[in-house]
Amino acid sequence: MTVPERSRRARHFYIILNTFKMKTFKRILIGFLGLLGILFVISMFLPSTFKVERSLTINKPADSLFNQVNNLKNWENWDPWQKKDSTMVNSYLGPIEGMGATHMWTGKDGKGNITILQSISPDIVIYQLQFEGFDPMQSRIEFDAQTDSITNVKWTTEGDMGNNPIKKYFALMMDNMMGPDYESGLKNLAK
Repeated sequence: MTVPERSRRARHFYIILNTFKMKTFKRILIGFLGLLGILFVISMFLPSTFKVERSLTINKPADSLFNQVNNLKNWENWDPWQKKDSTMVNSYLGPIEGMGATHMWTGKDGKGNITILQSISPDIVIYQLQFEGFDPMQSRIEFDAQTDSITNVKWTTEGDMGNNPIKKYFALMMDNMMGPDYESGLKNLAK
């Protein structure tokens, strides 16, 4: 076999190889775009709203529990995210408790804030919760006194992720992402 013949065969081999690579790349690209299209169509049928709710019966009076929640500095004692992130830096604006009280934080998982919107002693604290990059969520902690020393505490957060397809998938996962933290927070509140 002569050198020009080998060179011609090598060129022919590389042409075939490049054609195969291009066809494979096109198939992968078409498959990926098809998958994205399917996920987008599915997202149009997903709910944009979510609700996370946990409750626990605690052997403490309702007014004592209410005071732990209504005073945002007290959240450092029982808030599940405080326990998870030792690098969290807290700051406060306005009154420290009741309507208008605001707690802002920065930690390893990002920034956020809580502002108490309504506070009715000893029954309920309604607040707005906002994590950086997300729309505000409406949250509430309700205290239902069963007896003078036993209270059922219910912690609820609701939100609307809008029509953004990616955020709609997040809405599906919010209960699994936040629910365990709410359970942990309620257990901390019971201590």
